[in-house]
Amino acid sequence: MRNILVYILLAISGLLHAQNGIVRGTVIASSDKQPLPGVNVVARKKSDAKLAGAAVTDAKGKFEISLKKGVEYRIQISFIGYQTYLTEFVLNKDTVFGIIALKSDTSLLEDVIVIGQVIPIQVKGDTTEYSADAFKVNPDATVADLLKKLPGVTIENGQIKTQGQVIDRVLVDKEEFFGNDALSIVQNLPADIADRIQIYEERSEQARFSGFDDGRERRVLNIVTKKEKRFGNFGKLEAGSGTNDRFAFGGNINFFRNKERISINGQHNNLNQLNVGQEDPLANSQFRRFRQFMPSETPADGINILSTFGINYQNAGTKWKLTTGYNFRNNVNNLETKRVRETFLNETSSQFADENRIAQTTTQSHRINGRFEYNFDTLHSIVFVPSVSYNISDRLDTTSTKTTIGKTQNLNEGFNLLNNSSETWAVQTQLIFRKRFLKPGRTFSADLNYNQSNTTTLNLLLAENIFYIGNVDTTFRDQKQDRLNDALNTNIRFSFTEPIGKLHSIEFNYAPEYRITRSNQYTAALTAFGQTVYVPDTALSNEFDNFIHTQRAGAKHQFRTTDEKFTLTTGVDFAYTRLYSEQLFPDFRQVDKPFYNVFPSIFFRYRVGPRQNFRINYTTSNNLPSVSQLQNVIDNSNPLILTTGNPNLGQEYTHNIRIAYGFFNFSGRGGFMSLSYGLTNNPIANISKILLQDSILPDGTVIKRGTQVIVPENLNTRTNANFFGAFNMPIQKLRINLNVNGALGWLQNPSRINGIDNRVDNYSTNGGLGISSNLGERVDFNLRTNLTYFIVNNKLQPELNNNYWLNLNTASATILPWKGLVLNAEVTQTRYIGLSDAINPNFIRLNGYIGYKFLKNKAGEFRLSVYDLLNQNTSINRTVTELYVEDTQSLVLNRFYLISFLYQFRNYRGNRAPREESPMMGPPR
Repeated sequence: MRNILVYILLAISGLLHAQNGIVRGTVIASSDKQPLPGVNVVARKKSDAKLAGAAVTDAKGKFEISLKKGVEYRIQISFIGYQTYLTEFVLNKDTVFGIIALKSDTSLLEDVIVIGQVIPIQVKGDTTEYSADAFKVNPDATVADLLKKLPGVTIENGQIKTQGQVIDRVLVDKEEFFGNDALSIVQNLPADIADRIQIYEERSEQARFSGFDDGRERRVLNIVTKKEKRFGNFGKLEAGSGTNDRFAFGGNINFFRNKERISINGQHNNLNQLNVGQEDPLANSQFRRFRQFMPSETPADGINILSTFGINYQNAGTKWKLTTGYNFRNNVNNLETKRVRETFLNETSSQFADENRIAQTTTQSHRINGRFEYNFDTLHSIVFVPSVSYNISDRLDTTSTKTTIGKTQNLNEGFNLLNNSSETWAVQTQLIFRKRFLKPGRTFSADLNYNQSNTTTLNLLLAENIFYIGNVDTTFRDQKQDRLNDALNTNIRFSFTEPIGKLHSIEFNYAPEYRITRSNQYTAALTAFGQTVYVPDTALSNEFDNFIHTQRAGAKHQFRTTDEKFTLTTGVDFAYTRLYSEQLFPDFRQVDKPFYNVFPSIFFRYRVGPRQNFRINYTTSNNLPSVSQLQNVIDNSNPLILTTGNPNLGQEYTHNIRIAYGFFNFSGRGGFMSLSYGLTNNPIANISKILLQDSILPDGTVIKRGTQVIVPENLNTRTNANFFGAFNMPIQKLRINLNVNGALGWLQNPSRINGIDNRVDNYSTNGGLGISSNLGERVDFNLRTNLTYFIVNNKLQPELNNNYWLNLNTASATILPWKGLVLNAEVTQTRYIGLSDAINPNFIRLNGYIGYKFLKNKAGEFRLSVYDLLNQNTSINRTVTELYVEDTQSLVLNRFYLISFLYQFRNYRGNRAPREESPMMGPPR
């Protein structure tokens, strides 16, 4: 199968390359023979004058345009202050114009205004650039609304995607803007502030500094603002109240003074909304077993009362950049679930558990973060990134459980009341020193990281359990448990790069790391009715220290052609790690393990054409067991399912390889395909044992029959493979964008239950089709359908194999039929095929609103909204693992109506601020 997919990738690449030809040239000024950057090059079909391709010359005056062969074209090359160059030709093979010299236009003696057709899409190297003015949106639209109209760009399940790839980072004028929540940024910025939208692959910070490509890239969307909108203020305020005590209040305010910017954001609602202006308060109503297909948008399952506040400040001078901010978040989560779990005992029998749970969790967090960059000169710079956070949490959890062997034989029943309170503070600091030498390509950097955290937890547990096998036995437990966790991690990475000729370079790195983790747990309990004195329980108490010391060093070699068409980076790191653990209580034990690792890596990139990339990335990594996995102490938060650690655990070692191919052209047609494979040796897996008779621990503690005990162990291998493909194209005649995607997934997990090895293979096949409109300012619609087929094969119990379908269909439309009237509707249909009738929650969720805009510039809007008009919203989650199959039904939002008032303000001052104004904040200029 892997070979077939690789052949498909190469065949598609060759086919696309064969159908298109390349037009190349260099534009210079005839007067001084110097290259002209920023020259517009436009290709049109001679037959109908339709736009066929466009480009802008780079810093060296060079351009490339990919065009279909066998067509006659007219090329127009124009630049302000120069005479326009025109030529016609038929493209039968790659055409090289050579050097094109533009003559000065001496007739331009006065200021002129050049008016022409806006080029909607330009491709500059690896950057795809969309002109915002070429895509019509509503006058009060956000950048998120604008993105939905761009060919190849979609917003699905709270993620921004381009050619099916997730956007990892959103910037504004190449700078971070109000944190790293990509969706929140584009929902809070008005569309009219955007001049251009740029999408590109951003290399790692170290690679951008040194020029040594390490293969670590992330997809970035940059919003280039209009110059006349960089001074002023804008924002949005909202207040709403509805049936069933629903409410929503919030807003955002932004102050721009060129590079100095202040943003304030806040909200308070119980609609499960994450961001101000989010139209659909989606409860957890989607199937979420395979999150790569359908991730959740909600802050948590259940119904949430969310309050947030944030303020962010950024500024920059000639030598420095500063970004800092404070964020507050308070969330009250109310959760009700019904859970049915089938656990595999052996080839012929299973254990069934029915659980009902009611929980309320209150979490509160405060975070202060910043980033400061300073360039001493052109050769020396520092970056300082501090962060301080404080979090508190309180959870009251009531659970009742009944467990049977088969469907009829009672095993046990339990009732638990758990109160969990925790407090955490954390400090994270990064300091980077960077130096460039006079010799181009020779660099040195030191990256120091210091992280420290402290968590204290108090657990109060009341539990009553009844065991039915043999004589009926009832146990009672009133327990207090204190936990203390301290963690310290400090590491530094030194890197030195050196060029060898024009095409080769090497990098040497050295990275020592030191980690200390202390985890203490103290438990006392009342174990009988009438007992008044809490007795220490040594079986549930433990003091544990873990020390990890790593020495890692390596080297990489890079070969890269001068035009960067071909890049090959190979490297190897050698690492020595010492894992030393001490158990200090209730008795003394120690573990001292050395690990010797070799980490090879390969990164290959080939630019098939101007807008086509082929990549291969091979990496290796290890994963050491966590303190909770090592600590040999019982966690009885659920007395019927006990977990404990294993001090004898070893490391995991993983190989990953990824092959990817992507293409894109000026018309918005593009695609992306990737194939990945992962293999993990010695994976840490949970080993489960169901006790069929009472067992006694060495300290005398009795574990009742029917209790499940879970212990981590290293097993043989874990493997996974995934294929993903996406294709998009605009259909100009219909003024719509078409997006198609498909995926294949395979995950094989090992396990062991009651001493019998098991293996579960999870297969998934996914396909989707989406259509978005670009009809104009007054009509907007989006359609999408997604079909996923799941296959679960259980080696131990084949009769428990699961094959089923999930079909998710969505449609949304916004229409402005008359003056300030706004009509919006969104419908989602969820269909499950192949599950039992009891858990087939086929339903339709219909949301919508009617609004009316008024005031100057339509700044105000009254809106009547309805959520789940048909009152069918449901939440079912099926989880299939190597140990069990579990179906969970959760509390969700159902039908409510909301009346709200929205107000938007936009006050721009043009290209510059008044001279008498001083900076709002920040260092002296």
